[in-house]
Amino acid sequence: MSAAIQLSKEEVFKDLDHTSQKRCYILDSENAQALSLASHLRAAGFIVEKSSYKFLEHVNPSHEFLETIITLLNEGVYVIPTGVLSTRWLLSNVNTIKFGDLIFSAENLKVYNKFWLLDVAQKLNVPIPQTYMNIQNIPAYMKSVFYKNNTEGANKRLGILDLPAKDDFNCNGLLFQEIITGHDTYGVGFIAENGIILTLAPHHEIISSPALGGSAAVIEKFHDSRLLDYTTRLVQELKYTGWGLAEYKFCDTRNDFVLMEINAKFWASLEFTLQAYPEFSKCLMGKKVYNSSVKNMIFLDRLLLTSPSTFLKRLWEYRYCTLHCEYRSLLKRLVKFFVRGFSKSQY
Repeated sequence: MSAAIQLSKEEVFKDLDHTSQKRCYILDSENAQALSLASHLRAAGFIVEKSSYKFLEHVNPSHEFLETIITLLNEGVYVIPTGVLSTRWLLSNVNTIKFGDLIFSAENLKVYNKFWLLDVAQKLNVPIPQTYMNIQNIPAYMKSVFYKNNTEGANKRLGILDLPAKDDFNCNGLLFQEIITGHDTYGVGFIAENGIILTLAPHHEIISSPALGGSAAVIEKFHDSRLLDYTTRLVQELKYTGWGLAEYKFCDTRNDFVLMEINAKFWASLEFTLQAYPEFSKCLMGKKVYNSSVKNMIFLDRLLLTSPSTFLKRLWEYRYCTLHCEYRSLLKRLVKFFVRGFSKSQY
C-alpha cells in the first residue's frame, strides 16, 4: 500500500488548521480532471490538497485511510473523488458527497450499469444504439459490432469485433452494439439537484485520442436542442443529484444523436467545460474563475498521441483554438511522438 494512505488529517492539512478558507482534498489526483479541478479551485480561493493514493480495481484502501477521510469530512473538508474507482469507493462509505451547496448522491452510480441506463433511455424515447447483452443474440446480418464493458470501471475493454467471433474471444462483462459511424463524440456536462437541471455545458469532441473511446484532443462549444432535451429527460427520470456528463454519437442513419453513456463523475475535458462555461464554474465552485469564455480548445499533450502528420495538420487547422497542456505527460508523449515517425494518419 502507498504510504499516503497512512496520513492523518493533521499531516494532510498541516499549518492550515486556523485558516477560514474552505479546504478540499482531491482523490485520484493525477488524472486530467483532478489537475484541472485543483487549479480552478485554487483560483477560486480554496485550499487544495491532493491524495497520492492510487485507486486500483478490486483493491480497497486501508482502514486507516478510510478513518482519515472520515475525519476530514467531519472537520468540514470537501473530499472530492474525480475518477470512477474513487467515486465508487467513497460512496460505498458515505451516502453523499458534499461540495459547497452541491450534493453528489450515491444513487447516481446506477448509471454505471450501462445496459440498465440504455433501457431507461429507450423508455424515455431517447435514441440508443442497438444493444445486446449476449453475443448469441446479435442478428446474423451484422458483420461487426462495437463492444465495451457493461459496467463502468478502471479496466476498460472496448473495440470493434468482427463476426463471427473467434472461439477464444472473452465475452464476459461486455455488451455489444451496432457501430455508429464517425469519430466525433458529443457531450453535455450538467449539474442537477433531484432531477432539476441547474446548469448545462454541451460540447463537440472534434478529435478524440485515441480515436476509439479516448479523451478530447480538440473540442468546441456546441448547441443542439435535441442534446439538451435528451439530457434533461434522463436527468429528470433518474432524479440525478450532482455533476455528470452525458455522451452521445451522431447517427447518420437516424439523422439523430444516440446516447452512449452517462459518466457519474468529473470528465477528462473538464478544463474546457470550466473555461467555456463560466456559469458552470460558478455553479460548481460558487465563483466564476473566468469572466469571459473560450469557444474551443486543443489538448496539446493528447493531440501528440496521433501521428506526426496528423498532429501538424490538425494543429494548423485549429491554430486559433485555446491551447491547454498537461505538462507532466508532455515529455513522455513528445518522445513517443518522434519515435513513431511520420506514419499514416489514423484520422
